[in-house]
Amino acid sequence: MKRLDNIGFIGAGKVGFTLGKYFIKHGAGLSGYYSKNASSAKDAAEFTGSRQYGRLEELVASSDVLFLTVPDNSIRLVWDELLACGVNLSGKLICHASGSLSSEIFNEADQCEVTALSLHPLFAISDKYRSFEQLHKAVFTIEGEPGEWRDTMRNFIEGCGNTVELIAAKDKPLYHAAAVVASNFLVGLSYLSSSLLEYCGFSEESAKRALLPLMEGSLKNVISQGTIAALTGPVERNDCETVRKHIRALSEMEKNKVEQAGVKEEPVLNSQEAVLLYQSMTRLLMEIGHSKHKETDYRLMEDIVKLRT
Repeated sequence: MKRLDNIGFIGAGKVGFTLGKYFIKHGAGLSGYYSKNASSAKDAAEFTGSRQYGRLEELVASSDVLFLTVPDNSIRLVWDELLACGVNLSGKLICHASGSLSSEIFNEADQCEVTALSLHPLFAISDKYRSFEQLHKAVFTIEGEPGEWRDTMRNFIEGCGNTVELIAAKDKPLYHAAAVVASNFLVGLSYLSSSLLEYCGFSEESAKRALLPLMEGSLKNVISQGTIAALTGPVERNDCETVRKHIRALSEMEKNKVEQAGVKEEPVLNSQEAVLLYQSMTRLLMEIGHSKHKETDYRLMEDIVKLRT
């Protein structure tokens, strides 16, 4: 079995900082960092106790594993640069940390005798100096060529205490969509909910204070009980009248603007968009509700939230 030693990072942003520190913490060896932003590479090298490289060729020559921790739209460009730099890549592992792209972006990897993988933590990396402290909570996905390098990467990540899931290249876009729904959509929905409260007269701060316990409680219920058991509210109760009132209120937001100081004048979405989103989400909740209460007749609510063009 190979060892994860001499890991070189091309790109020194939040992901490069976090993975490098996490790998070092769990016994892997880093060669260091190269970045077109020399200051970032220097900071990452100091943070991980590794070396800053001034030339890409030097990093490649010193590394058995190469992580491209650059923006998604730069991965192919950096790979092309690696192919052109003249350094022997044979036997090395080339890896990126994109959630949406597969290892197939490394074209000609076979001809170079390079093993290509993608490794992605299902985790919102927001702080390049602190996120590594929470990375043990993340599930990692690995996609790419079966073999010794993939086994090595999987064994190492599992040895860090993380769960690892293998995923096919064709499934990366759908996998990434799932991550966006769970993370970014949650942010968007919380912003919308806060905006609706501001529309009712709440301040931004009071809206956040009101919604935080509600959101935290729902998330804890999902974690402890699962999504089906955690469902509460008018859909779970099959309360058609309340759902009808919600839709009516959303549809009349713009017509019935609240005229008072400090109240947000415009909602995040216009009335039509807000109603469509509410209807779509309610239909999804009805599916969960039917799983929880198979005897419930949702036909009236289905008609209320039917998407009409």
